[in-house]
Amino acid sequence: MDGVGHSAIEQTVQEYFEAALAIDADAIARVFSPGSLWFNPLVEDPVEGPGGAFRFLQRLEREFGNLRRTARSVFVLDDAAAATWTGRGRGTDGREADVSGVDVVEVDPDGRIRSLWSYWDPGALTGSTDDGEARGTTGHPVPSNPKTPVQG
Repeated sequence: MDGVGHSAIEQTVQEYFEAALAIDADAIARVFSPGSLWFNPLVEDPVEGPGGAFRFLQRLEREFGNLRRTARSVFVLDDAAAATWTGRGRGTDGREADVSGVDVVEVDPDGRIRSLWSYWDPGALTGSTDDGEARGTTGHPVPSNPKTPVQG
């Protein structure tokens, strides 16, 4: 890892959660690298770049009443971090709902997000699933044994 230390990566993750909560285009541009990719179970194709991240967060605001997420724990290894989070938003049925998940972030040499993988079950907000299973970036259940492929 060249030039990006443990505390700098933790800072990037914290700034990402703050930028996402504020839906601040300038803050999002500072935290996401120009070629970044964000994989999320709500979208089939990855969200590209800071502009895409900003538009995606605006979509979340419209659909879920500003999904308010808070990082609970951040674990850093090399140029990546996993952040557990909890959140609250307004479901498509209008009711408030709690959600939780894990975001896995990889940073570039400047400490900006180059890839973000979000793992969570949006079913509490969308009403699309009620099984409580964590969802991968394609919306399929995450295998309990990572060596076992998920059938979709």
